[in-house]
Amino acid sequence: MRFTVQRKAGMKIAVTRACSFMPACLIPFLVLSMSAGEARASGNDINKIRIYAGLDNSGSMRRSDRFRHGVHAIERWVEALEPNSNLIIELLVAADHVVHQGTFSVRDEDERARLLDRLRELQPERMSKTLFRQIDNEVAALVRQHTRPDERFGVLFVTDGRSDEPETDLRLQDLGDQVVVLGNGLYAAVSGSLPAQDALTGLANSQANLPRREPAHSRSKYRRLLAPSITFQSSSVLRATLRQRFFGGFDPLWVSIGIENTSEIAREVHLEARTPDGMTAEFVPAVATLAGKKATELKIEIAVASDVSGSVVLTARAPDGSAAETTLWVEITVESWLASNWPIVAGCAVVGAVLLGFFLTFRRRAWFIAPIGRPEHGLYIRPGDTVPLNAADPAVPSGVWLKRRWGSLWLRTDGEPVRVGGIPVKPGREIRYRLRTPIDAGAASVVLDRRSRRQAAARPAFIAATSERATACDELL
Repeated sequence: MRFTVQRKAGMKIAVTRACSFMPACLIPFLVLSMSAGEARASGNDINKIRIYAGLDNSGSMRRSDRFRHGVHAIERWVEALEPNSNLIIELLVAADHVVHQGTFSVRDEDERARLLDRLRELQPERMSKTLFRQIDNEVAALVRQHTRPDERFGVLFVTDGRSDEPETDLRLQDLGDQVVVLGNGLYAAVSGSLPAQDALTGLANSQANLPRREPAHSRSKYRRLLAPSITFQSSSVLRATLRQRFFGGFDPLWVSIGIENTSEIAREVHLEARTPDGMTAEFVPAVATLAGKKATELKIEIAVASDVSGSVVLTARAPDGSAAETTLWVEITVESWLASNWPIVAGCAVVGAVLLGFFLTFRRRAWFIAPIGRPEHGLYIRPGDTVPLNAADPAVPSGVWLKRRWGSLWLRTDGEPVRVGGIPVKPGREIRYRLRTPIDAGAASVVLDRRSRRQAAARPAFIAATSERATACDELL
């Protein structure tokens, strides 16, 4: 609905701007077309109405030309109806049995004329009798057969009110919410929704003063179908605690509530939920079709952002305009982020501790550093250890040190001339040493590599070329 409103507003703005550039004579036509479009849109929102229009064609209707007067009364009513695509008329005649004469609409004058022509073709039956009980049963069966879940319906029955079994039969007032006097010995029993009802008499309604019962308690079967039939099953207090998501927010709470359709025909209901501040609730789906004589479970999605306590009013609206309501008391509390996610936090902490321990263990593992070609002079060095370089090659003069800082080796000389990769090292300064780079100290030349004892003895190592030496000259000089 929101999108539709915004779109219409945009259309009006666009038209207003366009009107400034078009001739003035075109503006009225444009406004009229917009009004017609809005009228059609509003008409589509109205529920469909199905009217069961019945005419008594028993033998008693031949007296005083009552049948023709009854046809004329229905004609007046049909001619007074506004063209409406949502109005459907089921034409019936009733004597010994109810006979369906066809389904008609009044969307335009051609369809109205087709209905009027069919009315004028009707004739009364000679050797027949009237039993209101039989008529009621068969009209109720037609209502159950033809009425769709999204439609409201009404029944119009024009008769002289004469039953052939008056002592045991239903009375005329049992067949209608009201009985309208048409004159010429005719009556119209009207039930439910009947547009343009005044046109039956051509004047204001003249309602007979006859005792009647409510549809729910009526003896008429089709009138009982008109009674409100949607009821919510009893609901208890909803108490719940919601957990907060790891990245914020709360998962919605789903609630089931029972609703029952006590009628024999399926009904389409529009569902609404009114909530207190801090809570939103909606039925999923918002429109449901309830089968006849059956209870259904409906789902409600409730969302909150903080603790909420209050009543939620649930409403189900039937096509006939009747509404069923119930109140659901809700008490919802929300957990803090830490209370909701402590299993995840604890799991991450354990995994992090394991990874950190593995990392520290791996980083503190001793390296086996061996001169290439002389694995027997290899040595182990741990993070933070400082060892003399002559431990790897006795020919190296004293005062040259090798130190490990976590993931790298550093070289320092206290005064002896040392060259790394052909570049002299400044005395007293530590420089980072890249493995497999030649070290020239005194008369000795040594190339170090990080390998295991087995690798150092089994495989020769590749000595880095001058172009691959990683130590910059300004760090060595």
